[in-house]
Amino acid sequence: MKKIVLLTAAIGAFFLSSCKSTRQPSVDKMQIEQNTDSEEEVFLKIFGVEPFWNIDIAEDIVVFKDVEGKVVTFKYAAPSEDKENMTKTYHLLSGGYDLTIHIVEGYCTDGMSDKDSAYKADMQLKENGKIVWEHKGCAHYLLHPELEGKWILKQLNHKKISEDGSYATPYLEFDTTENRVSGNTSCNGISGSVITEGSLIKFPHMATTLMMCVNENVEQEFLEVIEQVTRFEIEENELRLYAGQQLKMLFKK
Repeated sequence: MKKIVLLTAAIGAFFLSSCKSTRQPSVDKMQIEQNTDSEEEVFLKIFGVEPFWNIDIAEDIVVFKDVEGKVVTFKYAAPSEDKENMTKTYHLLSGGYDLTIHIVEGYCTDGMSDKDSAYKADMQLKENGKIVWEHKGCAHYLLHPELEGKWILKQLNHKKISEDGSYATPYLEFDTTENRVSGNTSCNGISGSVITEGSLIKFPHMATTLMMCVNENVEQEFLEVIEQVTRFEIEENELRLYAGQQLKMLFKK
């Protein structure tokens, strides 16, 4: 009798696992979820509504998900850029899947939440050469989480910055939730958007207050340099901003 019960349980488990396998996507969903579980790895989220879908882009993996639970993963490949039209294009391949994503700067809202995005996106997914998904959506860059907080400028173009000078101490303060940065140039306050992509960083839209700078300051040099910055490094509470390979600004918490 005991053998019959065990045999029945084994048969039931076999059929249950068989039913589950027919509903799983053609890729290893468990592996994808493990690879994309950490929000720290994802630097760009693309999403749309009606129907709902989203794409997460990290430094080593790109994951597409639709409302029905279909998941397709791609190995990350750097996008091509059209700087004149401010457009990025990702072209990714995975088995029989072909994913193309266009991202362009411009106001975008998903119509469902009160959070707006600074980028528009459109995507096309092909399976074995046939278009199976083609929609428009919004794109939202996520800041590297280690940038969060206030950073005091200690060095500008290899010149030390003293906190005992006649001007305000220059600093940058990052809000990784809102993808915003604020601070002081040594006279005027600044604020604007900031984008990180791996170790790349840029400050595309910075605004300053209009106070008259009477005392000695480094404001003009600060603003010129911040526009040149392309890359960052963080190590032991030290933030380094580079233009190419050249260190331009050094901050500490």
